[in-house]
Amino acid sequence: VKDVNIATALCFPAGLMAGGWVIAMQSALQDLLPAKARATGSAIWGFALAFSGLALGVLFVGFVSDVLSSHYGENSIRIAMAITLLPVVPAAIFLFLAGRTISADRAALIKALE
Repeated sequence: VKDVNIATALCFPAGLMAGGWVIAMQSALQDLLPAKARATGSAIWGFALAFSGLALGVLFVGFVSDVLSSHYGENSIRIAMAITLLPVVPAAIFLFLAGRTISADRAALIKALE
């Protein structure tokens, strides 16, 4: 982008898409879980999020970059990062669909944990 104002304007929606969903997910998780399971559920979710992003994500980007480096050279890291982000598309769709049944899911979870 040649104009810094355009780049700055694009940072806001990109930031919401990149990290804004975490706040909504944490809030929905706290609302979904009964009081006696909130701490455990939050800890498991936090571990899964950190492990998948910080361990598996980095490992996958490195592997794909190594595989693509012979063909794409120094651009292989960019392509690998883009490929790694592709699961975001179905994940966003699944999160949207899950929001439709949250009340029924909460009741079923409370019943199952009793």
